[in-house]
Amino acid sequence: MVSVGDTPTLAFRSADGAPVDLARLKGKLVLIDLWATWCGPCMEEAGHMVAVNNEYHDKGLQIIGISLEQIVN
Repeated sequence: MVSVGDTPTLAFRSADGAPVDLARLKGKLVLIDLWATWCGPCMEEAGHMVAVNNEYHDKGLQIIGISLEQIVN
């Protein structure tokens, strides 16, 4: 569980094998989006997430999208 003021850790390899480490994004605004194609609300938000990324990426926003396809059946 993460509480206000905590510094969560998150490190993994992306689908293309590139390392992703939340610690390397220090100083940036990071949005972590957990989603799956079987999740109706997730799919409804997909276009919005793309729009948010397009608008704010150049201002420092980093979006990390984590698909739950293989985690939950």
